[in-house]
Amino acid sequence: MRSLWFYGLLLFLMASCSREEANPVIAQPSPTEVATEVLNTSTNTNGITFPTARPLASQEVDFNVEDVRILATEIEVHAKLGKPIKRGKVKVDNCGEEVVLRFNYPGLEIDFSRSESGKEYVALSFLVTSSKWDIGNGVRIGTRVEDVIVSIGEPWGGFENRGRGVDQLSYTVKGNDRAELDIRNGKLVKAKWYVDPC
Repeated sequence: MRSLWFYGLLLFLMASCSREEANPVIAQPSPTEVATEVLNTSTNTNGITFPTARPLASQEVDFNVEDVRILATEIEVHAKLGKPIKRGKVKVDNCGEEVVLRFNYPGLEIDFSRSESGKEYVALSFLVTSSKWDIGNGVRIGTRVEDVIVSIGEPWGGFENRGRGVDQLSYTVKGNDRAELDIRNGKLVKAKWYVDPC
């Protein structure tokens, strides 16, 4: 009788083990572990500690204004943003002096250069200084740095002290271009993204 009982127990244990192997239980992180994984901290050169997120997997951020991106044509920009308040040609230093076409909107400046074909102007630089414009993932001028980092990921260069109380965050823009976000008093004050001319 005793051996029958052990035999039954043995069969029960073997069946339990085979079910666990077929359907392994995957441990789920607790909400605290998830929050710790997403929000760590980083200290800038002024000694201010900010929550930070893990970098985005692609390491590229889709910066845009009203779906207008780098390499948009002059015609596309007119269609989506309307007529600029000012339009003109200016000299800039793009690893050498260059004349660009500049559109000015309230709190937004877009520089254009001739396309490779020479037939049209394409946007090569965006400078945003107004909260009117969403630059991607709900980020605007005035957004707290914690929310910027959680929304678009951790910058590849960390915090760079630019003097006068400004820290700069650097990102790679979709298409392998560059973006620089200026932070003052814990908030975004300026965003610039551009085709690196050098």
